[in-house]
Amino acid sequence: MSALDRALVTAFTIFTAGTGALLIVEPHTFYTNIPGVATSGPFNGHLLRDVGLAYATLAFGAAFALRHPSNARAVTLMAAIYLLGHAALHAFKKVSSANTGAAISEAPGVYLPAVFALILALRAPRALSGK
Repeated sequence: MSALDRALVTAFTIFTAGTGALLIVEPHTFYTNIPGVATSGPFNGHLLRDVGLAYATLAFGAAFALRHPSNARAVTLMAAIYLLGHAALHAFKKVSSANTGAAISEAPGVYLPAVFALILALRAPRALSGK
């Protein structure tokens, strides 16, 4: 795995671990302080902790890929599938409710991680070949 790929996967690991930890430990803080979350519906700590476990799983997988680069493609593809699906659900909700303005506030936490995970997945075959 190249130094750039290692840095990208490390950044992804830190982001998903931090997000997962905040969702699990302080779901109400996440709900009230992350733009767009409180407007998505009433507070549901159980649901937020479940999502936090998903993010923690992504972090674990990314950390595993750092230690075992031969698995990076499968791990990053799974992360991309989850995060792109999550982003698609948000996009569908915005389009169907005609509230597209809120999509901008969700970009850092919803759409950018999905794109980042897709980039990791697309780079993974290159990283595995050692080129």
